Amino acid sequence: MEELNCTHLACPMPILEISKRMKSLKIDDQLLVKATDAGFKLDLEAWAKASGNHIVSFKQEGNILIALIQKKQEK
Repeated sequence: MEELNCTHLACPMPILEISKRMKSLKIDDQLLVKATDAGFKLDLEAWAKASGNHIVSFKQEGNILIALIQKKQEK
């Protein structure tokens, strides 16, 4: 599993960084993303729906939002 630190990046940068990193992953690989942007969850949900990828889990620890994403599509 790879990790991507997007803390202190404002919208739309976390989603752009995720999209870029997902291109290097294989189907079913997972990416753990940490972010602090207030709109991250909604942006991530919209991105996952549009891209065909899967959000395995989402949680918040303090002000850090943590998402585990699984690659499902080659887009």
